[in-house]
Amino acid sequence: MSTEQQQNEPEQQSAPVGIIVFIIVLVIIGAAYYMLYIDNPTSRPQPEIVDLKDEKLQPEPKIQELDEIEVQPVEEPSEPVPTPEPQVEAENSESNVLPELDNSDELTVSLIREVTTTPELLDVLVPSDIIRRTVVFADNFSRGDLALRDAPVYPPEGKFQASQIKENEFVISPENYARYTGYIELLNSFEPEDLTTIYQQLLPLFEEAYQELGYPERNFEDVTEEVFARILAIEYPLESPVLKQLDVVYKFEDEALESLTDADKLLLRMGEENLLQLQSAVLQLKNSLNL
Repeated sequence: MSTEQQQNEPEQQSAPVGIIVFIIVLVIIGAAYYMLYIDNPTSRPQPEIVDLKDEKLQPEPKIQELDEIEVQPVEEPSEPVPTPEPQVEAENSESNVLPELDNSDELTVSLIREVTTTPELLDVLVPSDIIRRTVVFADNFSRGDLALRDAPVYPPEGKFQASQIKENEFVISPENYARYTGYIELLNSFEPEDLTTIYQQLLPLFEEAYQELGYPERNFEDVTEEVFARILAIEYPLESPVLKQLDVVYKFEDEALESLTDADKLLLRMGEENLLQLQSAVLQLKNSLNL
């Protein structure tokens, strides 16, 4: 009979891998704020177009009154046409202004809710300094490290669970994999095409936050590509990895697995099914972004 062991494991209390892609999701859907600005301008020009049509109708009787001067009526209708165009462009440029990096949290959160089909799952989001947290965590994860204090989402609830199979030999309990389900569901609640558009629009804010880290020769798109590559490169073992308990933490018995980076080990600990769903979502986003 196997017995259930529950232990606090610092590494396991970190943000799950759902977060890892959710970071990229935040990079993309954080720009959801910008989507509303795209929708609004498209509705604004409509009444203006109607006004322009009215203006074109008004000068016509005046042209009939000025029969003696035929050159002037030709020039007059051409003048009001270009006049409203810069007005529309001005409105579009104003509506396309991104929020300041320091003031982007409230708008980011509210608009992220607009593009997900499961807004209640956004309770995992840390609603403070979202963009900077995302950039710092993604930068570290791209190198295989985990910046736990800067994760943009809260860690899963509960303790890491392992099932004992032999003396000091354990496997990850299925109940542990369930802790990550909410993050995967959140990830799957977004459309890749929409996220791609949002990502490209809000990218300047993420680039600004990334430059604050001091990488003048790199950009955040490089980090995004590296995070995708790391997630897609990991392969789940054919058999469930065996763990050994050392003090209050679990380590992989297989030295090859234990020698992996913290980020890669976190990917494995989320479970095969969750990992495959994560990789599928990342692959769609990668293709959509042409990375």
